[in-house]
Amino acid sequence: MVKKVRCAVTGNIIYMTEKRYAKVLTKFGNEENLKANFVSAKGKKIREGSQEMPDKIANRIKCTVTDRWCYITNERITAGIAKYGSWEKLCENYICRPAKRLLKAGKTVDDIRQMIEDGTFPEK
Repeated sequence: MVKKVRCAVTGNIIYMTEKRYAKVLTKFGNEENLKANFVSAKGKKIREGSQEMPDKIANRIKCTVTDRWCYITNERITAGIAKYGSWEKLCENYICRPAKRLLKAGKTVDDIRQMIEDGTFPEK
């Protein structure tokens, strides 16, 4: 059976065999930590600066609070462009839904980033 894990940097889904998934799972300790912090080989290259993130990514946008790539629907793109005026301004101001919920609940940006490091950031 094949397991799926999303890269925290690029947002791409990585498919793994059971054996590979078990090996990666032992490295991260538990499934929550694995899903929150897994970085693919391409994500590692982007993070270290040896490869650039593509400029135009269809239906993906980077959250300004979490620095994670998020999938966004066409409806949310058009609503965001209507609100901010352009795609560039939307990209500068975009905050993903889990981060927005936490900000409304009274958490600070530093608290949210600490949650990401700890692996306790909610995925949805």
